[in-house]
Amino acid sequence: MKKILKDYIIFLLSLSKINKLLLVITADAIAIVLSLYGSYFLRTNQYPILNFQFYNISIISVLLLITIFFTFGFYKKVLRHSNIEIINSCGIAMFFYAIIFTIFISFMNLYNLPRTIGVIQSTIIFSYVLFIRIIIKNVINNFGGELTKYKYVKNIMIYGTNKNEVAISNIIKNNNKFRLIGFIENDLQLVGRTINNYKIYFFEDLKKIIKKYKVDAVIMSLNNLNMHKKNIINKLIDSELSVYNSLQFLNSSNENKNFFNPNSFDVHTLIGRKETVPNQKLLSKNILQKNILVTGAGGSIGSELVRQIIKLKPLTLILLDNNEFALYKINQELNNNHSNTSKKIQIISLLGSIVDNDRMSHILEKYNPFVIFHAAAYKHVSIVEENPGEAVKVNVFGTKNILSLLGKYSIRNFVLVSTDKAVRPPNIMGATKRISEQLVQFETTVNLKTKFSIVRFGNVLGSSGSVIPIFVEQIKSGGPVTVTHRDTTRFFMTIPEAAQLILQAGALPEKGSVYVLDMGIPLNILSIAQRMIRLSGLSIKNDKNINGDIEIIFTGLKPGEKMHEELSLDGVFFKTKHPSIKKISENFMPINNFNKELIKLKKMTEKNDNIGILKIIKKIVPEYKK
Repeated sequence: MKKILKDYIIFLLSLSKINKLLLVITADAIAIVLSLYGSYFLRTNQYPILNFQFYNISIISVLLLITIFFTFGFYKKVLRHSNIEIINSCGIAMFFYAIIFTIFISFMNLYNLPRTIGVIQSTIIFSYVLFIRIIIKNVINNFGGELTKYKYVKNIMIYGTNKNEVAISNIIKNNNKFRLIGFIENDLQLVGRTINNYKIYFFEDLKKIIKKYKVDAVIMSLNNLNMHKKNIINKLIDSELSVYNSLQFLNSSNENKNFFNPNSFDVHTLIGRKETVPNQKLLSKNILQKNILVTGAGGSIGSELVRQIIKLKPLTLILLDNNEFALYKINQELNNNHSNTSKKIQIISLLGSIVDNDRMSHILEKYNPFVIFHAAAYKHVSIVEENPGEAVKVNVFGTKNILSLLGKYSIRNFVLVSTDKAVRPPNIMGATKRISEQLVQFETTVNLKTKFSIVRFGNVLGSSGSVIPIFVEQIKSGGPVTVTHRDTTRFFMTIPEAAQLILQAGALPEKGSVYVLDMGIPLNILSIAQRMIRLSGLSIKNDKNINGDIEIIFTGLKPGEKMHEELSLDGVFFKTKHPSIKKISENFMPINNFNKELIKLKKMTEKNDNIGILKIIKKIVPEYKK
């Protein structure tokens, strides 16, 4: 009996706000009619005749009292959190009802009702309210300990009918967190049949099924995804359904620990991006049997560049970073994952800063790299915003230091890894990267021995500065997930894809070009958060779904953040030999003025004069808006 009562209470609590309100109003309307019937009997000791006049007075009584309840905000009060306030407001409401109804029946003389009926009925209704609102509250509270651990019932469907899916249906039978509606299949020969007494539905009828059965989530395999399965997942998420990973569901004792993991399946599903096919000739052109130097080799982009480069069989792979632990990690990874390859390839891990002229001179002289992939930079917007001087030292003068040595040591190729934040930058990070781009462009005019390339792209999934790892941790901890603004958009691609395109862009024949990787269309950050929650098998908690799992809250843009990122100043792109790499042409400050301002910037940096630094940056990068 207790279990039945508990299940019934949970069912009521799982209803939407509007359904709960309609249920309460319906119960109140029935109680009002019954109280009118009962108050007539108590006053006259006779049962009222159920004729047309009695029905009319009953309707008037219901409409009048429901209106008064609404006027007093009675239906805005939460049933579970009722207190003495509801008694006071109900008492006042019934007082007004008794006066209005008594006056009404006195003047209208309907059904020959005695005037005291209004008072008697009000007393009955008041008692009813106390019972329903207060006693039911106590009943719910008796289940408090269990209810806090108990998830509201979710209507679940299973995609597929293999042995794993059948096993899941058996698990759900004994799980009071879920209610299995049936299976979904694309195979028309299976549609209409049953498994364990559950019907198999056609996937193309999904919208009708969702509407009819109020489906909350679908369980399916998220492993070894092909394009067909990716399209299915996207359709499920677009239908606002949560998606459970069937294998994790089977292996987990607590289904709600089925969290999205960027490494557990293809993240292209998350952003809806098609994979690009690399041009193998471009990939290996500057790598095969050559000495390669990667600065910032321990960072998100630098480490992925290193992973891609070692597969292309360079002669020597030189890893440079000023972070000992990051350098150690990538060195260990290369030696563990490429033990056979690393015996043939010399891997050299060097601690050092790109700002240190002597250190960089020694490295370039000793190892004479054929190409330098310059990924070293301070890139975390909020941190850089608080430390502008250090950002200028590394991002600007660190880059300038390397550039000044290229001609002396006859370095053949130099590739600067840049960012879309360099376009109309509202932050120090973007502004310093824009200056580093200009440094490379100017160096192109004086150093004819080296081929320079600048590669600009947007956010990469899974990098240390990406929102994706942040969202993952927030979902794992039960939320809330924080989004700056509901309209914020960003460009996204995976780290491996970005690294491959950087390698290919550096091998294109154009000299001194600014290349932009094809980032596709900008994606709404709120949409990314919603997709991640649903891909975790969880639902979004909001006004429409107060019993959801994860809430999304908006924190506002941080200092230096843009609502929308851009890839070029004028939006004009030119084709290259690679379909996913475009070229742009942008104006910059005349060289003489640039050098003068750069000298001033150096002095301000040495003085740690942040105000002076910002003033000069605004002169060098007119688009910079603080």
